[in-house]
Amino acid sequence: MGGCVGAQHDSSGSLNENSEGTGVALGRNQPLKKEKPKWKSDYPMTDGQLRSKRDEFWDTAPAFEGRKEIWDALKAAAHAFESNDHELAQAIIDGANITLPHA
Repeated sequence: MGGCVGAQHDSSGSLNENSEGTGVALGRNQPLKKEKPKWKSDYPMTDGQLRSKRDEFWDTAPAFEGRKEIWDALKAAAHAFESNDHELAQAIIDGANITLPHA
């Protein structure tokens, strides 16, 4: 119980990557990247429409899979990130023990 299933260990016995061999360290969290992701919509949206879509996402996402407290932490971190408070976003992610192997 509590062990990493499918994890590989190097010759020293240290955990070094997942079983798929992608080189992503299990249990290691990468810091958030400060640049905002670029995206493109299939149709033009106003700021209000975008905000409405985001609200819809955050309202419905927990119903599909995952724990509500994790979704709440992700929402709070996303809001902090959008407000350019990267330190708060990182603190929320770290405090909720959410792993971001690809930042």
